[in-house]
Amino acid sequence: NLPMTIYINWFALKIFGNSSWGFRLLDVSWLVLLGGITFIYLKKKSTLAALIGFSLCLTLGENATNFGAFQRETMMLPFWMLSLISYDRIRLGKSEIFHGFLLGIYICISILIKPTGLLLLFFILISLLWIKISESKFSLKETTQFYFSIFVGGCLVLFLSILPFLIHGTL
Repeated sequence: NLPMTIYINWFALKIFGNSSWGFRLLDVSWLVLLGGITFIYLKKKSTLAALIGFSLCLTLGENATNFGAFQRETMMLPFWMLSLISYDRIRLGKSEIFHGFLLGIYICISILIKPTGLLLLFFILISLLWIKISESKFSLKETTQFYFSIFVGGCLVLFLSILPFLIHGTL
């Protein structure tokens, strides 16, 4: 397992306990968290879409995995949704550097759960570059600063995730 999977499970075990009831609470809590983030994301589009998205997220544990439990795919989805929220705010021109930093954090966390997040990173970076070029808003300085903010956010997460291993000399 990748580092973020271990940290999320460790943190969840500290909160919910190491029992079958604790694991069920963890699964339900994570699905409610994902549903809440999905609701926030879709609320701008329509309330009905937000309610449907929230409801579908609650069924994800049973429908998305073979085991119907807390899997890495389910673990990374809230971070993908947060990435999409940052992506939308960047497209609207709201504080590109700050939301780029958050985007780097969210995507790096998802990559450290499961490397599939690299696909999301690739598509978002290409999409944002394409939008800047097609809207004639391309400035090398601003684009470099923006991509650097994504890089810094990702590096911060990477550094913090390996820090305990460095401290204990196990890396």
